[in-house]
Amino acid sequence: MATSYFIVNRELSADGQRLTVQFDGLGVNLTMVPLDTNNTRQHWSISPDGPSTIVLRDSPDVQALPSQGFVIGGKQESSHLWTFNTNPPGPGGLAIEDSGEAIWGVETAGIQQVILGEDTGHFTQRWILQPVVEPLPK
Repeated sequence: MATSYFIVNRELSADGQRLTVQFDGLGVNLTMVPLDTNNTRQHWSISPDGPSTIVLRDSPDVQALPSQGFVIGGKQESSHLWTFNTNPPGPGGLAIEDSGEAIWGVETAGIQQVILGEDTGHFTQRWILQPVVEPLPK
């Protein structure tokens, strides 16, 4: 069963806000924006897919997988899946990677896109999954 999360980077914005990954559409680079609990484009559906793979999908309407770098791909046809390494070297947090070849990160909080690169162990390449708490019905 999938659960919705915010994918929050360990790097804070210049003004101290928590930065989260936002889905802006198919074929568009993932962006880093201040966390907004009401913005469903920041909600990600995460579910187990075998013993070591966690499938990452944007949760609102489109079921897309990150593939081919930092651009959201179309369907699950790609064998390029992103997994969460729960015990990466360096500072605490998760690493989001593809079999150790590339890892998600941000260069600085001023850069508004998710980038790929080798794991340097820097906290800008570490992530926290924050559960989306659904508001109680009125």
